[in-house]
Amino acid sequence: MGTAEVRDVSRAMFARLAVLEEGTEEYQYVRNTLIELNMALVRFAARRFSNRTEQIEDILQVGTIGLIKAIDRFDPDYGVEFVTFAIPTITGEIKRFFRDTNRRRSAPNWA
Repeated sequence: MGTAEVRDVSRAMFARLAVLEEGTEEYQYVRNTLIELNMALVRFAARRFSNRTEQIEDILQVGTIGLIKAIDRFDPDYGVEFVTFAIPTITGEIKRFFRDTNRRRSAPNWA
């Protein structure tokens, strides 16, 4: 599926998600489909950090958390494309991971 198709399908899925009751099977199905459809955004954002010492799998996992947060917080009524909203959310989650990981590594061991 091409980028334009993903954007169109995502737009339709977000419209559907907005009218569903959270916690229902259909809600979960639509939400999971949005996650799968937009995993390319996570891979795109993760490439920016591929020179780090952390494993790419860890970066992708943290980026996926950012994608899930973006999906849960996105409001199509704002008139912004999902990609515009999602990339900073995904990138922010990855940066937070690095910040937290580096703090733990550099913290003195008082034990």
